[in-house]
Amino acid sequence: MVRQWFIVLMISIGCAPAVFAESPTRQLHLALADMERISSDMYFIGYQSVELSQPDQYGVKKYMVLDFRFAEQLAHKDTSAQVRRICRRVLDNPVLLKDLSSMGYEMVSVAFDEADQFDCL
Repeated sequence: MVRQWFIVLMISIGCAPAVFAESPTRQLHLALADMERISSDMYFIGYQSVELSQPDQYGVKKYMVLDFRFAEQLAHKDTSAQVRRICRRVLDNPVLLKDLSSMGYEMVSVAFDEADQFDCL
């Protein structure tokens, strides 16, 4: 009986790290949730993973599009300022950058509508 309990205990301890470890996708979602607090008039809708086949030696290019909407239409100069603001938020977050890199992302883009997107360089 004691031996059975010992075996169950050892199995439980061995499985504990797997239960408590967060997946990279979950970590990424938590880091991106911080995007919701950028501005009161700007809303973070979500993100989308995009893979493009490249006709060169690099194969597939994977990038993430961060999708935002505004309460009002922005002027062009304001759009540029918001892109810089969002990109700076991403680039200043080393945990987020590490997670994106480990998941194979090469680039992050920002979109404010279905027609246009802006790359974070």
